[in-house]
Amino acid sequence: MVNLLKRALRLIYSSKSKEHTVPFFLKSNCLPLPSLFFRDCSYLLYDINRQTATISLLNQFVKTSQIYNYRTRSVSSESFCVKFSRTNTMYAFFSRIGTQIWNSIPYSIKLLKRSSFRKKIKELLLNFLRSEDDYVEVSRLIKLFNTLGYPLFVIIIYLFLFYVSLFYVLYSSVFFVI
Repeated sequence: MVNLLKRALRLIYSSKSKEHTVPFFLKSNCLPLPSLFFRDCSYLLYDINRQTATISLLNQFVKTSQIYNYRTRSVSSESFCVKFSRTNTMYAFFSRIGTQIWNSIPYSIKLLKRSSFRKKIKELLLNFLRSEDDYVEVSRLIKLFNTLGYPLFVIIIYLFLFYVSLFYVLYSSVFFVI
């Protein structure tokens, strides 16, 4: 299937049979097969998260907020609970991979409206393809999406430390004045 997609792009752009096809994917605004799988899974999980999918799909996924009664990071980020898999074959099930894909998407993107969510996911996948300049497997895409949330977390820590140090300086200067 991947080879057919590559051949079609080479035919459209009249290129040689051994030419690298990632630039053609970027020119045509198309995604390779693993990225298409990631994109379609994330679209479907968006519907599952909003309770607009079919009941048979809704029953395959459990939100962490349904399991834990207290606030955790996974509850506040609208994550799904990863089901236990006894064998390696079970890791390939849609309920397991879909959960990993959804949990890797940053919370700020999960909050977007449906059309904005779709545009943002496709934009991010094309950016990953552009930055890697090679085909990215689904497991690598999950890791790349997981790294998207870290800069905001680091910024929040720095702001917290800044305000704590500012409070300490102000408090100590007031204490010495009295």
